Amino acid sequence: MTAVGDILGGKYKLLRLLGEGGMGQVFEAVNQNTDRRVAIKTLHTQFAGDAAVVQRFLREARAATKILHPNVVDILDLDLDAATGAPYIVQEFLAGESLEAYVEGKADQRLPVEETLRILVPVMEALVAAHTIGIVHRDLKPANLFLTNDRAGAPTPKVIDFGIAKLMEAQTDKLHQTATGTLVGTPSYMSPEQAAGASDIDAGTDIWSLGVVFYELLSSALPYEAPNYNLLVAKLLYEEPSPLLLRDPSLPIDVAAVVERALQKNRSARFPSMQSMLDATVACAAWTPAPLFRLSAPPVQPSSLSAPPSPPTVDRPAVTTMTSSPSLVSGSVQPAPRPRRAVPFALLALAVVLGLAGFVALHRPPSSTAANAVHRAPVPTLLSTPPTPPEAPAVVAPVADPVIVAVAPVTPAPPVAPVVTPTARVHHHHRHHPGHDFDRGYPE
Repeated sequence: MTAVGDILGGKYKLLRLLGEGGMGQVFEAVNQNTDRRVAIKTLHTQFAGDAAVVQRFLREARAATKILHPNVVDILDLDLDAATGAPYIVQEFLAGESLEAYVEGKADQRLPVEETLRILVPVMEALVAAHTIGIVHRDLKPANLFLTNDRAGAPTPKVIDFGIAKLMEAQTDKLHQTATGTLVGTPSYMSPEQAAGASDIDAGTDIWSLGVVFYELLSSALPYEAPNYNLLVAKLLYEEPSPLLLRDPSLPIDVAAVVERALQKNRSARFPSMQSMLDATVACAAWTPAPLFRLSAPPVQPSSLSAPPSPPTVDRPAVTTMTSSPSLVSGSVQPAPRPRRAVPFALLALAVVLGLAGFVALHRPPSSTAANAVHRAPVPTLLSTPPTPPEAPAVVAPVADPVIVAVAPVTPAPPVAPVVTPTARVHHHHRHHPGHDFDRGYPE
């Protein structure tokens, strides 16, 4: 008989008894090699000599280690004790309490809808992971749902005790998972097919059992209640459960509909999978996951160049990539102002020379020489040209391009630029600004 103070496997010292069930005991222990606290589950002496029971007991650990999910208890080790021959399973030590104890501590022994969903949704996710690899728990109840805290301190439900789980995949050994006609599970949470002793137990039985847990948390009652085991099984097989809304009409209709569908006697009328039950549950309006249960990263902004807004008086450096779109979001980097282009001094000087030459040519006294007669090139109709004076100071020879003309100088004076037809704008510019400083370019 295993007792407190024993050392299993030469390293696990049993510190205290945590619980005891029909098949075994659970102890708090310490690994003397690592000083890690663990929980150790052992078989009662009367079962330790039964090879079939031992194999099923050890299969609990092997099955559970295949379920990699944060809401399933971790199995750390399993072995047979060399001194007694008793099998044992080493699990992570969970600090907290079972869902059964948690609900019993409530004044009305029921939970609010939102809290019920926050506990059972992670449980459904864990069962989806188990069913995906062909493992059915077959004994879901509040005592096998443990409430603990993860390393970050967030409340986390854990599914424990896969001791009577069934591997749905074909087994290579000759051991039967459960003998036909043998009842396995807790009567109040058994599915009708379990109560009938069916041998083809599948994931539908976990859907039923979780529906019973759902029902109990919301109403503090069970869908089937009877004074003895035989009458309870008869009700499971031949009666319909009392509707949840009759227990509490204030419950949300969509949540009650999830529970009602999970508790259909006919397996084909229940949810087709635990995933579909999960989907229907999170679609309920009451499902509002708390931050401690679900943490999401803030959305990533499309541009990594965005920066916090700066005060208007602080200049921002220019960036390589810019956009001219006016719809820049607040806080984005603004392009640096484009520097004003300076007018080249040579062009400005040329314009001044041409303007002065034209002014002098227009005000020179008329000459009597016939060679000074003006031969004007045709002007396009789009230009408005003032009347030609009777005599002009220069002789202009027509060229191929009617717009560009060549000027032949008549005196050794400075080269005369092509005759620029004066307009009111040019004439006005030079007449009213005699003191303009052309060396500075255009005034700022």
